[in-house]
Amino acid sequence: MKDQQTLIESILLTNDGVGIFDPEDRLIFCNDALAIIFGVTATEALHKTFSQLCFSCFNSKLGINIESEDFNAWMEMALSKRRKSNYRTFETDTAQGAHFIVTEQIVQNNYLYTYVTDITEKKKYEHKLTVMSQELEQLATTDYLTGIRNRRYFYEKGRAEFNRSKREETKLSVLLLGL
Repeated sequence: MKDQQTLIESILLTNDGVGIFDPEDRLIFCNDALAIIFGVTATEALHKTFSQLCFSCFNSKLGINIESEDFNAWMEMALSKRRKSNYRTFETDTAQGAHFIVTEQIVQNNYLYTYVTDITEKKKYEHKLTVMSQELEQLATTDYLTGIRNRRYFYEKGRAEFNRSKREETKLSVLLLGL
């Protein structure tokens, strides 16, 4: 019994967000890490419905990033996905720029267990990799001295156009100009 208590305490003391919504979608348990996603403390979040928590985010511009001028339309869209499957995972972000991966699972008697992990650092590295990839693409397809697209770029675009013309069964013309 003591081992189970220790296990439960270690799960609840995680840096990740943990929460449980009852069948009426009222938050009956959450830690501080989950409450932060709604821009409030755990004490403030308790006993509020998911809709109330989201409305608070919309009004305060804290917590979940609700990118809509029409809260009701946004909420309708969110609720159309919520509890529609026994398990789902999705990404969300906050107005403060943090990114999270959210896992929701329906457990006994239609309670919704929510587990949230901060992936902000991962998103920053992902963005850096995207920028670096674009820079490498630019370097690989552009002449360093003139800034003009090189032969590699010409062949890549030519191959893509050739394949498109073949796929769509259209004619292809190539015009080369020399100076």
